[in-house]
Amino acid sequence: FVWFGKIYSSLLVKALPKLLPSNLKFTGYVENIRAAFNALDIFIFPSHEENQGMVILEAAAIGLPVIVRDLPVYQGWLVDGENCLKAKTESELAVCLSRLISDQSLRQRLAQNAKQLAATESLPILAKRLRIIYNNLTTFITDEYR
Repeated sequence: FVWFGKIYSSLLVKALPKLLPSNLKFTGYVENIRAAFNALDIFIFPSHEENQGMVILEAAAIGLPVIVRDLPVYQGWLVDGENCLKAKTESELAVCLSRLISDQSLRQRLAQNAKQLAATESLPILAKRLRIIYNNLTTFITDEYR
């Protein structure tokens, strides 16, 4: 297990235990996140609260199968069993991880679907959507104030 990123003050989160498993690595800040993600087999994001979860899209763009907590913010774009696996508890996270480890076809299908999801959120696609919204608003405002 690899944890990328800074571990913040224990005022914000619980301090890490003194004894950590030997298969757990804390890298700190990673300059090249794509290279870091390419070293992974499965992306697990067990956050209890999120707004968008850009890191999920970054992992999905690499083609990693994704496991997340079942949070309301993910409804409508992360679909359990389609482009990710969702879990409500730590024990469910462990079950999801076991499923992905033991089922290569599920891992591949979720990875492919996650990559397709990320493609729908790419900057060129988002720019086109924003241009359509802008043009519609411009037309509406122009018509409204004639």
